[in-house]
Amino acid sequence: MSKNLVTMAIFTTMIVIAWIGFNIYHNFATSTVSGDISIRIIPIENTFKTKTIEDNLKSRKEITIDLSEKIAVATVAPTIVITLPSSPSGLQLTETGTATGGPSF
Repeated sequence: MSKNLVTMAIFTTMIVIAWIGFNIYHNFATSTVSGDISIRIIPIENTFKTKTIEDNLKSRKEITIDLSEKIAVATVAPTIVITLPSSPSGLQLTETGTATGGPSF
């Protein structure tokens, strides 16, 4: 049993190494950037223009919020009116068996 396990481990290791190798080859063989475009690409500067940042921060308006101030909010409660007939005789049955003339909501 241990001989079969060692053989399976060796084959699995070889498959994983081949898989990684083919993926590395595929990544080098299929580039998303052509040679003409890679010549035109300009690297981004890794420095910040601190003067511009400071000027924009100084020109910001200061907004103050007073959370202790109470704001009155007017709300209107909905009114529901249900009208029921005064007696059960207000209901009438039609030929199809549905009730008509009952309460309207």
